[in-house]
Amino acid sequence: MGGDDARKAAASVLERRTAAVRDGDLEAFLATSWRDADPRGVDEQRARFDRIQQLPEHTLELTLGVTRASATDSLTAYVNQKVQLAGIDEKPVAVGHRVTFERHGGCWLVDADEPDDLQVVLAPWDAPDAVIEHRDDVLLVTDETDDDERRRILDTAADAWRDERRILASQDPRPDDVGVVVLAFTTDRAMKANGFYYQSLELTGGVEIPVRAGSDQVDFRVLVNPSMLESGRSAYLPQLMRHEFVHVLLARHPFAPVWATEGVAEYYASGRAGGPRVPDVDLVPPGSSTGGTGLPTDDFYAGDWAARSGNYAVAWAAMAYLADAHGRGEPARLVRALHRARAAYDPKRVDRVLEQRYGLSTEVLGARARQLIARLG
Repeated sequence: MGGDDARKAAASVLERRTAAVRDGDLEAFLATSWRDADPRGVDEQRARFDRIQQLPEHTLELTLGVTRASATDSLTAYVNQKVQLAGIDEKPVAVGHRVTFERHGGCWLVDADEPDDLQVVLAPWDAPDAVIEHRDDVLLVTDETDDDERRRILDTAADAWRDERRILASQDPRPDDVGVVVLAFTTDRAMKANGFYYQSLELTGGVEIPVRAGSDQVDFRVLVNPSMLESGRSAYLPQLMRHEFVHVLLARHPFAPVWATEGVAEYYASGRAGGPRVPDVDLVPPGSSTGGTGLPTDDFYAGDWAARSGNYAVAWAAMAYLADAHGRGEPARLVRALHRARAAYDPKRVDRVLEQRYGLSTEVLGARARQLIARLG
């Protein structure tokens, strides 16, 4: 058997695997795998099944893609795995697996199933070292084996998500923003071994990663720098998560300038917006600068880029100034207005929006922001 017949057999195996996952039937799932293969591979299939079963309400679809190699008794092809998490993903998220099917004793079975390392961040339950925890609309994916530490991370994430959902409830009515996925691996080595690496993570402490279905933006995963999970930095983790969760809740406005998107995240993560209080002493980190005029237009970094980390303070203060004058919902409304004007591409459009809404220019708003920082300092 080869060619189309082998593909039909492989497609039938995938249908059986999908049904087994849907029915929660581990034995039926393993019955589609060649158990005399490398025991580690079989163990990983069992672990993958268990991780998928730990997901909140979801749909799963496995379909056969492009053939890579075919022989009389074997077929290697890409398999499209689509998973949609209810209340999180607006559409199914597709990732690729390289799967080898072989015929044993007249039956076609899965001999190897390898996820694409570059796509594991979109479907983190594929990570071999992952542990799945789900509570209060937060799905935590981590390699943390200590129950108390895992509970601490999940508690922090759940509290931060609840805070931001409450604060932004009137600004983000989308039904797929009920929950969020947080990726928190405890070492750089573990993170990179599982396909997670972002250069800016070393500077910012956390990033939100867009999940796409074709050209459509489906949702975001939040990836936390391992260093932020250390017990000595536990005071900073809630603020980091609140900041990244604001990005998730308001991230469908990519055409706003960076000072607006970062400023709105800083503002709604702070006590100024009604959330847990952030000490004013942390507003301008040591060694950073809030000098200059106008609003920041260069990159926003923290960490070792101390001189630039003051940009966050200026962006936050600009939003705080507008919120004091026009209400707590105004920073989110401004980001939407800047997005509609595609202001990220043209400073003149930024000035036009600010003039129409407040009678201000970027120069004046920047000056007001620095005056607020000086008063708080």
